[in-house]
Amino acid sequence: MTSKTASSSVADEAETKLSPSGFPVKEVPGGYGVPFFSPLKDRLDYYYLQGAEEYFRSRIGRNGGATVLRVNMPPGPFITRDSGVVALLDARSFAVLLDDAKVDKTDTLDGTFMPSLKLFGGYRPLAFLDAADPRHAAIKGVVIRLAVARMHQVAPTFDVSFGAMFDAVDASIDSGPVQFNKLNQHHMFDFTCCALTKAVKWLLLQLHPIASKVIKPWRLEDLLLHTFCLPAFLVRRDYAALTAFFAEAAAAVLDDAEKAQTGISRDELLHNLVFVAIFNAYGGFKIFLPHVVKWLARAGPALHARLAEEVRAAVPNGSEITVSAVDKMPLVKSVVWEALRMNPPVEFQYGRARQDSGPGRRKPRHGLPGAQGRDAVRVPAHGDARRARVQGRRRVRPRKVHRRQRAGARERAMVERAGGRGGGGGEQAVPREGHGGGGGEADGGAAVPALRHVRRRREGAAAGADCHVHVAHQGLVVQGMSIG
Repeated sequence: MTSKTASSSVADEAETKLSPSGFPVKEVPGGYGVPFFSPLKDRLDYYYLQGAEEYFRSRIGRNGGATVLRVNMPPGPFITRDSGVVALLDARSFAVLLDDAKVDKTDTLDGTFMPSLKLFGGYRPLAFLDAADPRHAAIKGVVIRLAVARMHQVAPTFDVSFGAMFDAVDASIDSGPVQFNKLNQHHMFDFTCCALTKAVKWLLLQLHPIASKVIKPWRLEDLLLHTFCLPAFLVRRDYAALTAFFAEAAAAVLDDAEKAQTGISRDELLHNLVFVAIFNAYGGFKIFLPHVVKWLARAGPALHARLAEEVRAAVPNGSEITVSAVDKMPLVKSVVWEALRMNPPVEFQYGRARQDSGPGRRKPRHGLPGAQGRDAVRVPAHGDARRARVQGRRRVRPRKVHRRQRAGARERAMVERAGGRGGGGGEQAVPREGHGGGGGEADGGAAVPALRHVRRRREGAAAGADCHVHVAHQGLVVQGMSIG
């Protein structure tokens, strides 16, 4: 009896000491429900019935406040064979997704599905490669050298392209509301590249499984965009025209890369430049710039005056704005960084866990209660039949607050936060409005509830808020959203 008791206590001790801090380790709560039907229902909840923020918040509530939990992510059937992810919804656990030693980023850019490689000339673009892949460093080196070479052309080109856009805004403002997003989409191509129609169709074929609010009614949209992958041959001619355009426009860059012997073929580099220019540059700016304008408009005249004063001091007598001049504008940079924090162009981070650093080798169980307080959460790697993903997102949206409570916060938001970083001193974080995903709608888009900061440490904090998260290997992919 004594030996059995001793052996069981040793086993229990081994289980509880596997956390680096010695905290107890528990299984990840949540679950994936009934195959096919639950992912389908969750997709409708996520896009149409609840919205992304309430979707996560309701799952957190069902699991006792746990912020590391198993959920389904769209698009689901029939595009994705398995929609299961482990969602990291707090600031502490979100950092796991930034550790290349713990997560593999191969084919996880778009989450639970991977677009056809036929859309990229049969090559896997840089954004779909893991940092451990030798091609990642080689292609990234070419892209960085291109960015450095073009660094001093960015500001003048932006001034020409968007000067025309704001002239169009000024010309139309007296006749009624101006659709900033439409003008932004048109002139953004003048800034990044000039192949508007073909590029938009190509992007649609890539992203339609995770797009929403594009077609009305929503039932028709869900059927057309989220049920099956549209075939790549629909844009084959358009993509051929894009590659021909970039082959001529970027000939010097491709020649230099060949001379540098990067180990990447000219054809693969060409397809990567198409992806970087249209998906990364155009897509990122198209989503982010409306959010910057939105936050500036809501910040009020106090911040506008401080920004104008700083810009005029750094660029006197109407001289050109350069990169070195922007470096002398701490408040401007602070506003941009704050807007990025509020609405990052890429709202989610995904990765596939490389190894199981959790306790023991026992078969995991699903749907256990959420680990509370200072318990550590283990993302298991063994016995999980699902190809779950680890997904990361920057912030969970708290519940709605009264409209009058939001009114003052809208005007103070950018002033207080940006002022704290830009030299104003003493300001605190403020409520957030808007949503960082999708089409980057600003003024004129759908109304969204205001946000307030969620406490990272509180009595009875959810799993991950004050814990160690051990991610699992291979099959389990992790998704994270940080609320801190």
